[in-house]
Amino acid sequence: MIVFAYFYSEPLLEYDLNISGDKFEIDRIYHDLGARYELEKLLNDCSQDPPNYLLIRQVEELGDSWEIIKINYQILTKLGIKIISFNLDNCHDAELFENVITINVNDSNISEKIKKNQQKLSLQKAQSLTRIKALPPPG
Repeated sequence: MIVFAYFYSEPLLEYDLNISGDKFEIDRIYHDLGARYELEKLLNDCSQDPPNYLLIRQVEELGDSWEIIKINYQILTKLGIKIISFNLDNCHDAELFENVITINVNDSNISEKIKKNQQKLSLQKAQSLTRIKALPPPG
């Protein structure tokens, strides 16, 4: 069983940037910090030698917009990769691989939820940049 993991961290929003894969036997870990270079490398590596599973914290980590997330998800699942979204704190190795949940990226409820989350993250990033630059609030 080959397992890859992909983590995306937004340095403007996340304070704890340490990702631990100690709970699982992971063959390769890809970790992006603010940009998506490792995601591109993951997609290339998966197309050449696909793993059985890809661990991610949430499906939103697969891109910066809903369209990109959907495309990347479809590329990975067409390669036969089972994508597992999990919470690092509440996760047990044994039950993780038994309870694989597929996400229907064509479901309008899921797409709306992800779009709202992406919009919220975009606003939070803009607010963080404003605080870093010490700019007054608009208005």
